[in-house]
Amino acid sequence: MLSFVDDPAVALAEAYRVLEPDGTLVVAILDRASPVGQIYQEHKDESPFYADAEFLTADEASTSLESAGFEIETRVQTIFEDPSELEPAAVDVREGHGDGLFAVSRATPL
Repeated sequence: MLSFVDDPAVALAEAYRVLEPDGTLVVAILDRASPVGQIYQEHKDESPFYADAEFLTADEASTSLESAGFEIETRVQTIFEDPSELEPAAVDVREGHGDGLFAVSRATPL
């Protein structure tokens, strides 16, 4: 979860260094651009879980991945409403980014 590391650039550089050439890196972020992400970011200091999180946009995460030498293969997102109101079996996963609280990218080294 890239949103919880101290220095995303250092973490991605290390992932690139240790990943096999045909390996895959999966990175998740708390998407600041999503409606739920905006609400959570506004109140993050009230939560012991999110207080130290760095909410990013999927575009920022993509730029960081590409700068570290990765090519993004796939993007998906999930959690489109307040998580406290979700039924576990009702969690939807969709392609893309910008609508879901969690954005996940699958990337491979160039």
